Amino acid sequence: MHRLRAYLRYLRDCLIASDPALERLRSSLRAVLTAGACAGAFLLLTRLLGQEYKLSLAGIVVPMIAAAALPDAGRRQQQVTMAWVPVVASAVLVLGSLVAADPWLSGICFLLVIFAAFEVRRFGPRATGLGTIAYQSFFYALLLKVPPSKAQWHPLFVFGGCAIAFVIRFWLVPEHPGRMLRSELRAWRARIAVLLHGLGRASRKRIDAQLAALNRQSLGLEARIADFAVHPDDSQAAVLRAQVLHAELAAETVAAAARAAGSTAQHPDTARLPDALRWRLRRAREVLAALPPADGHLPAMRDERKPQEDTPRPNGTTRRALQACAAALGAMLAGRALAPDHWFWAVFASFIVFTRAATVGQTLSGAWRQVLATMAGVAVGIAVAELAHGHRGLELSLLFVFIAAGYYAFHGMQNTYTVLLSAMLAMLYELMGMNSPGLLLLRLEETAVGAASAILAARLVFPTHTRDESGSRSAALLRAAGELLRATWLEAQPDGQPDGRHAAMRELDRKLQALRQALGPVTGTAYPGSKENRRQHLARLARIAYCVRHCCFLAIQNAPSSSLLREAAGELAARLDAVAALLDPPAAPQAPGDTLPALALPAVAERDAIPLQLAVRWLGETDQALRAIREELAAPGKP
Repeated sequence: MHRLRAYLRYLRDCLIASDPALERLRSSLRAVLTAGACAGAFLLLTRLLGQEYKLSLAGIVVPMIAAAALPDAGRRQQQVTMAWVPVVASAVLVLGSLVAADPWLSGICFLLVIFAAFEVRRFGPRATGLGTIAYQSFFYALLLKVPPSKAQWHPLFVFGGCAIAFVIRFWLVPEHPGRMLRSELRAWRARIAVLLHGLGRASRKRIDAQLAALNRQSLGLEARIADFAVHPDDSQAAVLRAQVLHAELAAETVAAAARAAGSTAQHPDTARLPDALRWRLRRAREVLAALPPADGHLPAMRDERKPQEDTPRPNGTTRRALQACAAALGAMLAGRALAPDHWFWAVFASFIVFTRAATVGQTLSGAWRQVLATMAGVAVGIAVAELAHGHRGLELSLLFVFIAAGYYAFHGMQNTYTVLLSAMLAMLYELMGMNSPGLLLLRLEETAVGAASAILAARLVFPTHTRDESGSRSAALLRAAGELLRATWLEAQPDGQPDGRHAAMRELDRKLQALRQALGPVTGTAYPGSKENRRQHLARLARIAYCVRHCCFLAIQNAPSSSLLREAAGELAARLDAVAALLDPPAAPQAPGDTLPALALPAVAERDAIPLQLAVRWLGETDQALRAIREELAAPGKP
């Protein structure tokens, strides 16, 4: 019974740790309630008006998407965006219905909408969300094929549906920063529990993935406190941020000890560990035993996001808009040749690929995963449609089940969402009396055409290569590591001022997450190209970040005093900046013989204090990984 309870707790932690699960459930609930309320209200309204129920479908889909996917962070900003959604969606739906009968005019208008959807991203999250709503609205205008004489009904249903979604989104299932912080803290604790539970059985790759996910969630907590806390720098917020950082580093230490001992985290064979690692493990256990409780007293949070100074704007929006238009044009022409009445599915696929990719390699990865996910979704959709055929109640129930599951996966689980989207369409086609197996297979073919067009556009139209993106993000990481070394070892911290070392450490974490995000699509198992060099490059930079973080944290906590150690840290920071300059694109190729000599480190004897031994070892490992990257730059085929 004890093992059963422990296993059930583990399954619960896995579910919660996948992301803030409560927010996923809220998103799913909003979508289902919006779809159900709009469907019921419009069924009565269409009967009273004597109109076809098909006219109201856009008024169900658009609010459902908007209710679950508002991109703004603050409640007030979300309300303003939600108020603009029916205005934009109604205008585009009417336009789409009026031009749908003309194949070339509808194609030209679709290309213009796609260009605008990408171009407006330079104006921030609100414009990004409204651009996506405009694209989705035009797509559904072509899909639903409402006659031009009935196009005037679109605003009535869209405004009504958005009013229902507004009530559900902000009154029935609201979102408050304080609840979000508690939810994220609960997910963060669950992530640590899952990591520790599986250390004895998981592979090294799996453990590294869990640690990367833990780091991502820790940065999410950090950002929420910085953006929404009433006083982000007060003692309570500072203590929580410090606890999160200390626990994250402690979890990495326990993982290192478990690997070295070859045993579980709960009962490691400490006798087999080196003295320095046993010392670190004892301290890590103390930190993990004092994890901040998810139900404890948290910092006071405001409803609005803290105003951001010099908010960065996305780069290359016009380039990506032109790429997306080129991909859409190719998809439109090929899609028309394949199926003149359903060519917009190919354009839909090309647009989806470009919304998630910025480089040639990322586009190839996204296109391949889009095709695989659609293939799986078509198989599920056909099977479920055959099972539920003729049972209207079952078909309607399954439609809402797929809506709930799909919008649960909407954030961060795009492949799963694509599978469930095909299942949703299968149920929708069944309810509309259409031939779902043939249409779903056609959708798969159109998706493959759109994905191929996206790959060609990424390669031929103002291409951005993954090696350039990787080089720029790698350089940023190395510079952040150098800044952290200087802030820790060479710069005095003024009294009464916030400790800049914590901010420098989190900046390094953000640069590592950005690099993982850039290289993740082209290093994953499903990527259909060469990936080993990039994996090795990412592993070296992740090791540099690990060693610098732990070395600097050790210096902050224990302050091992050595003038030679400070000199070595300063020299290493300069080397990090020098290699970063070589990584920034466009970087000139290096001569094979142009290598870095080993860093001069102070000699350490066994009688020296453990913190000093660890600091010297981590600085040496950082220098070793940095020299390997320097040699990698001189070799052909650099990542």
